[in-house]
Amino acid sequence: MLSGFFLHLKSFRLPVSTREFLTLLEALEQRVITTSLDDFHTLARACLVKDEQHFDRFDLAFGSYFKGVDALFDARTGVPEDWLRREFIRHLTEDDKARIAALERADAAKTPSPPMVSVSRDGLAISSADNAFGVRLRGYVQADGRFFGASGPGRPSSRARSARSQRSMNAA
Repeated sequence: MLSGFFLHLKSFRLPVSTREFLTLLEALEQRVITTSLDDFHTLARACLVKDEQHFDRFDLAFGSYFKGVDALFDARTGVPEDWLRREFIRHLTEDDKARIAALERADAAKTPSPPMVSVSRDGLAISSADNAFGVRLRGYVQADGRFFGASGPGRPSSRARSARSQRSMNAA
């Protein structure tokens, strides 16, 4: 990503060398700064600019290259998707952009609606958004128990006397 920045500085006729650029990359790898753009500006200027007469030109080049960027990102956490998208779209032809827009519209039309889920006294019901398919689960459990105090015989116990479930499905 920073090779483009290096070439941008060269296009502003700044005398930056590959060795100085590698020093900047090494400093970034050692994490000598935070992800603040101001810290990166200071570090890049210290590593790349040999003479203070070039500070103003460097500031102009830096400002034009990083216009709209709020902070740097950690490469280990991944490249931000919105930045990748902007960079990718910047290099597309108008015809390619129109094709991508058509594909995005087609994908949006294909996105299925979520299923309908309801829980009521009649049980749990799950059905497709168009009600073409559905499942209903109902049931009950009848149980009784015996509980004894600390002085009574035995341990507390309970048992299920009966359990019944009902299932129904529909498909259109």
